[in-house]
Amino acid sequence: MTSNRLIGVGAFVLGAIVLFGLGLFMIGDRQMLFARKFEVYTEFSKLAGLESGSPVWVAGMKAGEIASIEIPPGPSRLRLKLKIRRDLQPLVRTDSVATIQTEGLVGDTFLQVSTGSKDAPEAPPGSTIPSKEPVTFGDVMQQMGDTVRTVGDTVRSVRGDLQNTMKSMSGAADRAGSAVSDIGKAAGNLADDTEALKHNFLFRGFFKDRGYFDLTAISPVDYRRGTLLTKGRAVVRKWVSADSLFRRGAKGAESLSPSGKAALDSAVGEWMQFRGEGPLMVEGYSAAATAHQQYLTSQARADLVRTYLIERFGLDPKNTGAIALGSAAQGSPQGDVFDGVALALYLDKKALDQSTQRPKATSGR
Repeated sequence: MTSNRLIGVGAFVLGAIVLFGLGLFMIGDRQMLFARKFEVYTEFSKLAGLESGSPVWVAGMKAGEIASIEIPPGPSRLRLKLKIRRDLQPLVRTDSVATIQTEGLVGDTFLQVSTGSKDAPEAPPGSTIPSKEPVTFGDVMQQMGDTVRTVGDTVRSVRGDLQNTMKSMSGAADRAGSAVSDIGKAAGNLADDTEALKHNFLFRGFFKDRGYFDLTAISPVDYRRGTLLTKGRAVVRKWVSADSLFRRGAKGAESLSPSGKAALDSAVGEWMQFRGEGPLMVEGYSAAATAHQQYLTSQARADLVRTYLIERFGLDPKNTGAIALGSAAQGSPQGDVFDGVALALYLDKKALDQSTQRPKATSGR
């Protein structure tokens, strides 16, 4: 009886140890404790909520964490040690920039490291990459106040210019040219202020609901979440595979083939009736072996096609974007992955309904 009790107690203790070890392994794997990492540094004057252990993201992927923060002995910049997954090291270049961002308006703070350019070398372990100082809420309020004051000054200037113009036109015809010049300057200032408001933190939502976007500032994560699908807008896609779109040179570099240009001309030509109605995004996809190869190849493909379409059809560069999406492409002709380029046209649903061609629209991925 005593021997059976000891065996039962031993089995219970052994099972508890096994479960504890399994749980410890799962937690460590989730926190990337067992992943190989390399260290780089960056510096900030203010951290805006960052602390040791805060996550680090590279190209929209969770890459590591902030290992430590060195406090300077006097008024100086804070030095942050970053531990990043070694498999993402090819994306971190010497011209990569570290920025402090938040998840949503009041979400957690994290550190975003942008991918560098192809021509820049990889950032070696222990090196320091550039940083961009964060914009705090107080800075935004200050910018908002300056912008509002600028708009008010512009409106008063326009009112005064118009009054002076009317007096000048009634008094002497030779002053009409000067009055028109004043109106043009005032209108130009108002246009500049309106453009500044589009990029302002607090007014961004107002312009977003009306279809104004900074296409270069959209991350792959936000794009996949449907940030361009505002109320009343749908997306139409046309897929072009890499085999029919590109050809490789002697050094392996891709360029548009004659058949690829013809396919792009045919696809965009059918959409010329919608020119100026909504943004056109060139989505780059790649089925390369590794994540960083997929990103670099898909970005190069998207940029190549975007440049061709702008030059070929005279499209507005601010309304024509390019984004790298790797290999995942839900709903593509090749299944849930794709190797090539997709042209995504975002239009108001009323414009589609009024079209005689009535192309098929989807609500996104």
